[in-house]
Amino acid sequence: MASPNQQVDMKILRAKQCSKDAVKAGAKAAVIACVASTIPTVLGARAIPWARANLNHTAQALIISTISGSAYFIVADKTILKSARRNSFHEQMESHAEYSQKIIPGAARSEKKNFFHEQMKNNAGYCPF
Repeated sequence: MASPNQQVDMKILRAKQCSKDAVKAGAKAAVIACVASTIPTVLGARAIPWARANLNHTAQALIISTISGSAYFIVADKTILKSARRNSFHEQMESHAEYSQKIIPGAARSEKKNFFHEQMKNNAGYCPF
């Protein structure tokens, strides 16, 4: 059983790791979106008469950067939500194991796995994305 200070430290470490994972995933998505949006934007501005007349270099850069920025924030947000959900299940599992250990010594190990699987089964249809 961890002390309250250790629990707070673990929560802080998990939050920092969650932020790092979100930044990394968002940056990857932004790079992919940048390449994927640059090609059709530039080719369209060269080939389509309306785009050639109305989309200067600034407009093309604005289109590409908007798509890249959107991809970054969407993927980072989804990554943070995924980590929060995973950490929430982790905390529920720990609190249930501590409670079971107080009631029935030695029962926490066997119930810990069952509790987690039961929680996942109950939330199997839930997906916020």
